[in-house]
Amino acid sequence: MKYYSSLILFFVLLNSTFAQDTSKTNCKELKHGIQFQIGGLLDLRNFNGYTFSYRYRFNDIDGIRIGILTNINNEDIDITQQLDTVTNNPPYYSHSYNFKVSVQYLHSIMKYYNFDLIIGGGPFISFGSSEAKQEYLYTSGLVKYSTDNKSFGYGLDLILGVEYELATNVVISGEYGLTILNENSEFENEMTEVTGGQNRVDKESGNRDRFSLRGSSVNLGIAVFF
Repeated sequence: MKYYSSLILFFVLLNSTFAQDTSKTNCKELKHGIQFQIGGLLDLRNFNGYTFSYRYRFNDIDGIRIGILTNINNEDIDITQQLDTVTNNPPYYSHSYNFKVSVQYLHSIMKYYNFDLIIGGGPFISFGSSEAKQEYLYTSGLVKYSTDNKSFGYGLDLILGVEYELATNVVISGEYGLTILNENSEFENEMTEVTGGQNRVDKESGNRDRFSLRGSSVNLGIAVFF
């Protein structure tokens, strides 16, 4: 993530260059921000696993953070299987997508020099789907596998952390919290074995409900406002 690191350095230097110009350094004018996660020395990643993390300041003590996660993976394989004189050109694919969005309210309850003690929280929803089909040719016959899974989840994030204003437009943060999740999913798995012209089908389908209450690991982040 060297590009991200260079981008952060650019904004810090830009802020220092115009430090004497109050029209450019007034924090009340710097309302929009993008947040990254610090994974190591100059190693910046997507914050908390989200594809994009956006921050907005209402004022010096209140703001919101919106996280959006998108993950799409479509794999289609054109494959030909051959066993002795028998050939097979089966459907062979794996399709999946995940989407999640969260909105968190952030509030500073205490300020000490450039440090802020923050609390916050907000809801999130998530959707997911995965589908796959495979076939394998064996000496005794043919085996087919298929899976189909769909999920919907919602919950609440609670946050406690500390922020440090490194520059007027750059904030470093450390936070942890609690995540409450309720998720429902539907699944269908099927295996068909074709031997000697006969089909043997093993199939399972149903619904799964999951509730979890878990603490999150500490997230170290850096936000750039503009």
